[in-house]
Amino acid sequence: MRCKSVLFFVIFSKSIFGQFNNSFNYWEWGIGVGSMYYQGEMTPSIEPLALFNSTRPHFQLNYKYSVHPLVLLCLDGSYSILVAKDEDYTQNRNRGWEMNTHIIQLNPSMEINLRRFGKFHYRNKLALYIKGGGGLLLYNPTPTFATPLPDNHILYNGSYQTINLFGGGGMKIRVSYNYMITLEGTIHYAFTDRLEGWDRNFLSFNDMYGGFRITVQRLMMGTNVKSRR
Repeated sequence: MRCKSVLFFVIFSKSIFGQFNNSFNYWEWGIGVGSMYYQGEMTPSIEPLALFNSTRPHFQLNYKYSVHPLVLLCLDGSYSILVAKDEDYTQNRNRGWEMNTHIIQLNPSMEINLRRFGKFHYRNKLALYIKGGGGLLLYNPTPTFATPLPDNHILYNGSYQTINLFGGGGMKIRVSYNYMITLEGTIHYAFTDRLEGWDRNFLSFNDMYGGFRITVQRLMMGTNVKSRR
């Protein structure tokens, strides 16, 4: 059902914005790498060593459609690993729990440039942007415990699905007419409290995660565009 909802959102958005077809429309796709960090019951405080130790790879593919020099419709697919260990936090160091959760996301979103960018705007080599959206979140937690779970904790290791909402922004850097690099950060809110692989039986809040990435984007603007730079 959630997969159908995401597909419906993409088709609906494309049909709505299709009425704005003009010479500024173009497609772009990109490949990105970065890191994603988890925030929840396993991270009771912010500690630099814990942030460094929980760094794991994040991979992303995206496809975007420009409906205006300031507005793009996006579809992002990504794979990440969320990690947290009690030994990295002073408060829980003697407990000995660990989480290792693989997540896959498929998120439609909208991206807004804060200056005109893209097709016919080759002279604008830099642009800040903001974005927001949400979609499907698949997660597979595999927690380990050096000490037993309390009675009010329920184990949820296995594969599950939910949805997430996110917001973020970054900077676009035009390196050639058909290529650019983006630096981006996002924060995600998951509609679950089980990314760790356990739940405290209604005594906690939903999990969050966020991260940074760098992407290389290919702008697909047709063959008759360079003459109108």
